[in-house]
Amino acid sequence: MPSYLKKDVAQDSLLAHGLRALYDPAPQYRQGHMIFFGYYGLRDVRELAAFIVSVVPQALERFLQGRVAQPVDDTPPHLRPKWLDTLGKPDDGG
Repeated sequence: MPSYLKKDVAQDSLLAHGLRALYDPAPQYRQGHMIFFGYYGLRDVRELAAFIVSVVPQALERFLQGRVAQPVDDTPPHLRPKWLDTLGKPDDGG
């Protein structure tokens, strides 16, 4: 990572989140997080295909057992729109 970006990356902001996603060579995945895939060459496509092949059997097994990952919302409170808090969750019938 370029040294001139280190201050921006350390902050809790959309810019910092985007920079961390760009420069983190191995982003951490937690069950329920969304993953965005992008590729830029044949090597990237091969790595993506290998990743998919490695996780599909376990994901399919969990799905067939009825164990589906719940989405994780780790958006900082100050970045969440106020109207989003007024919506009910599927569990509470709202």
